[in-house]
Amino acid sequence: MPLPADLDRLLHLRAAATGLLVVALISAIAILFVAPPGAAAQEPEQVTDDPRTLVSNEDARDVDDDTINVNLNGTAQVFRTGPQLGIRLDSIDVKFGTSVDKKYIVLNAGLHAVNDDGSRGARLTGFSYGDKKNNQMNRFWARDQVELEPSTAYMFLITCTAGCANNNYLNIRRVSDNAEDEGSAEGWSIDDGRILPSDNWTPKPRTHSLKMSVQGTSGHPRVVEDGFEIISSPVIGDVYGNRELIQAAVTFTDSVAVNDDAGTPTLKFSLGDPDNPARTERMRYASGSGTDTLVFEYRVLPEDQDSNGIYIHANSLQLNGGTINRAGYDLAALLRHSIPTGYGRARIDSSIERPLALLTDLNLTDPDITDIVLRPDFSPDLINYAAT
Repeated sequence: MPLPADLDRLLHLRAAATGLLVVALISAIAILFVAPPGAAAQEPEQVTDDPRTLVSNEDARDVDDDTINVNLNGTAQVFRTGPQLGIRLDSIDVKFGTSVDKKYIVLNAGLHAVNDDGSRGARLTGFSYGDKKNNQMNRFWARDQVELEPSTAYMFLITCTAGCANNNYLNIRRVSDNAEDEGSAEGWSIDDGRILPSDNWTPKPRTHSLKMSVQGTSGHPRVVEDGFEIISSPVIGDVYGNRELIQAAVTFTDSVAVNDDAGTPTLKFSLGDPDNPARTERMRYASGSGTDTLVFEYRVLPEDQDSNGIYIHANSLQLNGGTINRAGYDLAALLRHSIPTGYGRARIDSSIERPLALLTDLNLTDPDITDIVLRPDFSPDLINYAAT
């Protein structure tokens, strides 16, 4: 018997509503499993390693008149840094008509601050000259480590002390004052109209720009390749027993400062052997702030076994709420690293008990250490250790 139209319509609406409810429930369940509340955000991409070209106008078109006045014994160029912090000057490339031969021309170069009136300021570093990048580019290497401040003008000055009338030097290349500057660092520029042919090297307007590029290296400290080392030793033999302290050192390219007020940085590692499934543990930062080497520690627990030696994975350093910055700068350390090798893996057998007298690093007032008892020989011994 056919259903009344109103009842049939009601049943269809009810079925549709039930279907929507099921879809909603499935979506909600999927959301719970895919993105649970409080799930850790993906680690942001780290700054890529350097050196790199920060600013360049090498590809700009040469001006029609490239010849430098034969009476000019030097030239200079002002460039400006962008807002980035922690850029170290590595080298500056300058383009000539042909590669300059050191046998016939003597060039000196220096980096200077720029005074408020635009004139040459204090010398910051000299350069080693003579590295030919190609047939036309000549590279000047900074002799000293110079940290370029953000949004600041610097003057690169080349002086010629011998062979200055040589055609190679006279053919130093220049670009018009509307040349586009390119590079991998945002906000950097080579000043237009800033070649300085004057006695006090004060900028003259509407002149051309030196054809050049500036190379630099990030000032962010990073982990030294294979900069991991187990620096502790077992109390006896070559295997760590129960309660022994394992210490690992991590070396950075610069001195770093650790702030653990909001959390202690850790070093993740795996332990286990065929008879004991591998699990992940963490060494906690212990010391080294203000130096280029940080020390991390782990106390062997009763359930620890690893006959092959602990394994440190790639990118195992974690801030855990703390910070690791370059000492004296607000520059976060770059913690990415490859799988280290040759760090002296520590083997563990927690069934080995050491006399407490040999465990000189134990702090018996540590709240993590509990249940100190006396053995029959009246020597205190630790029977329970809770790691935090």
